[in-house]
Amino acid sequence: MNGSRLRDTPINARPRERLISSNAKILSTKELFTVILGSGTRETPVERVASQIATLFETHQVGNITVDELLKIRGIGKSKACALLAMVELADRLKTRQELMFRSPTVVWTFLQRYAESQKEQLICLYLNARYQLVHQEVLAVGALNQLMISPRDVFAPIKHHPVASIILAHNHPSGDPTPSEDDIAFTQMMKNAADLLGIELVDHIVISKNGYVSMKEVKNQLF
Repeated sequence: MNGSRLRDTPINARPRERLISSNAKILSTKELFTVILGSGTRETPVERVASQIATLFETHQVGNITVDELLKIRGIGKSKACALLAMVELADRLKTRQELMFRSPTVVWTFLQRYAESQKEQLICLYLNARYQLVHQEVLAVGALNQLMISPRDVFAPIKHHPVASIILAHNHPSGDPTPSEDDIAFTQMMKNAADLLGIELVDHIVISKNGYVSMKEVKNQLF
């Protein structure tokens, strides 16, 4: 765009339209910020603002950029500055989530801790690739396992749409006691049998609560 205003650029050559017709990977950093900002001001066109932001992010430690630094860029107010930093933090969290390797119950417990405080029992399944990285996550049911009709078909349905090599089951105990019940153990055995038939590894079934967690694999290793 070389200093020209976005409105002078042919529509099909504008960043947003190129993203729609192709994907975000073809856009430069400046163009990505142009899409995120949406508009500039009467005095400062969006492409100029985006260029300065791109320079700032490419020449500084991203995690150390502050609202005050962004406010020094003409055309950036507090609202856009906060939105930009929130976007960066969100991208970092999602990247970290994708790179996590779910090989230990502690990792699972930390990742699912938000469910520990729930007053309703929830059954969650983490669907993992061959490197034990998350490819899909689903809350399969809400309610006590002994009161729900959860079949292997419900649990394994997502493997048709995702490259799943293994799964981890988890559910919370609102009581605060993560000790597995007899129903929890029976459910785990049923899912282990189904996983074996499908060639999917059941890595663990973890019971979480506000007071900690119990790994079925650790306390009932014979199930696995």
